[in-house]
Amino acid sequence: MCTSTGPDQRAVAQTEWIRPGNDLGAVMVEHLGASLQPGDVVIVSEKAVIISNGLGVPVEQVKVGRLARWLAAAVRPTEGSRGLSIPEKMACVLQEAGVVRILSATLVAGLTRPLGIRGGFYVVAGRAARAMDGMRPPFEHLVLPSLPPALATEIARDLADRVGAPVTGRAGARVARFRDSWSGRRGRRGPAGRPGHRGTPAGAGRARAR
Repeated sequence: MCTSTGPDQRAVAQTEWIRPGNDLGAVMVEHLGASLQPGDVVIVSEKAVIISNGLGVPVEQVKVGRLARWLAAAVRPTEGSRGLSIPEKMACVLQEAGVVRILSATLVAGLTRPLGIRGGFYVVAGRAARAMDGMRPPFEHLVLPSLPPALATEIARDLADRVGAPVTGRAGARVARFRDSWSGRRGRRGPAGRPGHRGTPAGAGRARAR
């Protein structure tokens, strides 16, 4: 399937579910290798990388304190996603971003929400909060934090060498690194376990600039 937006063309490759221990590079070569052409950029979900490399955090290993439970209870879930209203996810965000930053983000959200301004919490909390995922079918037992930038770059470069094309986690980016992961329904990146998306919990695709 191919979608076109302006001068760019994007094609989504549907694969089997990516699971811990899968060779993501081999999957990419199998499903994209023959179709890649000069100028193509391979786009891969960060969550596929996290899952295949066994970097998900088992839920039973997450220590959930009172602060994480209190903050999670204040989060308003969106349709189709509980987000950080899950205490285990909030606990991981606190560990990754730090208590001071998350409390500051909570204060900003409390001040701006009555004014009709949404998203203040995530602006201040940063990528640790925006990218935290997991605990949805078929990976209910895993919390999926974001990749450290240095590790993301290293993995992306390795994948780029194997498929013979630049690899990124962000449509439109031309660098070998992984960024935010959820846009599979727009043909850019596939969601881990998101209903209605066949293939990997993180799809792979290619984009060609003309």
